[in-house]
Amino acid sequence: MCLFKKYSIFLLFVYLSCTSNPFWDDPKSIESTITGTIALSSFNKNIPLLIWDQNFNILTKTDSSGYFSIPLTSFTDDVQKFSGLLKIYFFALNYGVDSANIFLRNGFLSDNQTDFDKNGSLIKNIILIKLIEGHLSITNPEMNYDQSDTLLVSFRLKALDLVDVKTYKYIHNSFECSSGLFFKSLENNNIIKFNHFGFDQNENLINDQIKYIQYDRNEVSLWNYYISKTDLNLESGRYLIVPYLKINKNTFPIENIEIIDSNYSFFFSDDYLNIPSDFILDTLIIR
Repeated sequence: MCLFKKYSIFLLFVYLSCTSNPFWDDPKSIESTITGTIALSSFNKNIPLLIWDQNFNILTKTDSSGYFSIPLTSFTDDVQKFSGLLKIYFFALNYGVDSANIFLRNGFLSDNQTDFDKNGSLIKNIILIKLIEGHLSITNPEMNYDQSDTLLVSFRLKALDLVDVKTYKYIHNSFECSSGLFFKSLENNNIIKFNHFGFDQNENLINDQIKYIQYDRNEVSLWNYYISKTDLNLESGRYLIVPYLKINKNTFPIENIEIIDSNYSFFFSDDYLNIPSDFILDTLIIR
């Protein structure tokens, strides 16, 4: 069993510009960098945090303590220097969203700031609130395909706030079952995806579909995945198992979620594994 340590926090920059505003229409601008440290309510430390600028498509990381430093030259191009408001969104898969504002004038840091000081240091206290705890386990973590027919994977979810979750489900023999898993090889990083597709005893087609589920604060749910050996084609080795889910974040502009989906994929694709989370995961060993 392991903690999914590949954890990042995305920062999404959204800008608004105009010709006159007291925040950036000042007589003096300071060339600098923006710096700061962001934290999680779970006090998870020693993990890199991922930073993304939507406008200029800049991708960078913080150090293991959550510290970031971005030069203001990142927000310029060969034609013109940027003036206006940059709004930075901080987010992770199973955490809430927070944001901070940066005011620039002609590519430089304006004297008048609200969330950063005049030198570009973040002064707003950013702590992302955890929305969901998740613990994945395997009934039989060591599996021999010649002797085992079914693999049972369980994911225990606890909502720490009122949340809307999207995941894959299907009905079999009047029971709701879960679907949508990633099997990532720890030997070569190959990724195999599991989506249920099959037939019932009456030869009726059964496949999974996206389902939206609302959970109340402190509600606990157990997702069970029943996987036959014919559902996957796994070679011998060790596989980290990751469940697919997406949390609707009402404080985050939906149009930006769609943009992020197409770039970093909150969809059921290999790139989903780049989305940060701190779920406790398990490892399957195929003999």
